[in-house]
Order: sequence, then C-alpha cells, then structure tokens
Amino acid sequence: KIIFRYGDSSKENIWANLLDEFVVDRIVISSNIRHAKPLLSVIQSKSSSIRPRIIIVGTTGVHSKFKKYSSIYKSLENSISNYDGQFLVLRPTMIYGGYKDKNFHKVIKFIKKYKLFFIFESGNNLFRPIYYMDLAKAVSKACQDQKIKGFIDLAGETIISYKELLKLIFF
Repeated sequence: KIIFRYGDSSKENIWANLLDEFVVDRIVISSNIRHAKPLLSVIQSKSSSIRPRIIIVGTTGVHSKFKKYSSIYKSLENSISNYDGQFLVLRPTMIYGGYKDKNFHKVIKFIKKYKLFFIFESGNNLFRPIYYMDLAKAVSKACQDQKIKGFIDLAGETIISYKELLKLIFF
C-alpha cells in the first residue's frame, strides 16, 4: 500500500508530521540525497526504537576528484552511515531516458538548436549512463529485498566514449 503526501522534503517539520501521521517501515528518497539529513534528524529525535529502512537515490558525485563537489556528498553519506536503522544509498551514474533529465536532454537540445558542440580533450573519456527505468527497477528491488544495503554504485550496461555519444546525437 502506497500513500502519497506532498511537501518540501528539505524541511524537518514535513518529515515530523509524516512520521507522526504514519508508522512506516521504509522510506524512499528519490528527490535529492540532501533531503536525508532533515529526515534523519527527525528520526533520531524520536524516542521510538523502530527505525524505518531508508532507501536514497544519491549520486556518484561523491567520487568526484573535485573536493568542492564531493565534500558535501561525503558529509551526507557519513551522516547516513551513522543512522542506527537500515539504509541503502544507490548512486546512479548519469541518468538518461526522459525529457526532464538534467544531463543528456540538455546536451541534445543544445546540439539540435546550435548544430555544434565541443569535444573536450580527446573525447575518449568514458561514460556508463543508466537508463531511468533500470534505476526505477533497482529501487523497486531494494524495497523488496532488505539484504540489499549500504552504498551501491549503479551504472548502465553500455560503456560509451564522449566522442561516440556526440556522434549518436548528431547523426
């Protein structure tokens, strides 16, 4: 049974109201890993020993060589790893497949509009994007199987170079 409620999941009071209204055994956060922090704060403040399983769609940005980008995710993941309930953080690579994605769709739209795009360095750097439905299947599987826990990087089946990706878009 799935019940939907709407609110700003970056706010502790939203999580507090939801956890007062419902007894839940699992929570899925697909909006942003940053929304786990207020949720964890509310859960930890409750005296109940019942801790819901938390499944979070995070980011492989935690592995970025640029500290400016990875440090926030490392800090968030550290907070999550201190959670005294069960958790799973799925870290998808670049997600593709819908018009609302923030990666491929923007590149494709730009290329179609201006008929050009730049190749940085040699263009041989590799991507392993994940199809949005495959990510959805992984989340669904994680909801059903409590043995899946911890931090898991998720990548698509196909490895493609940046140059090959651009050729597919242009032709």
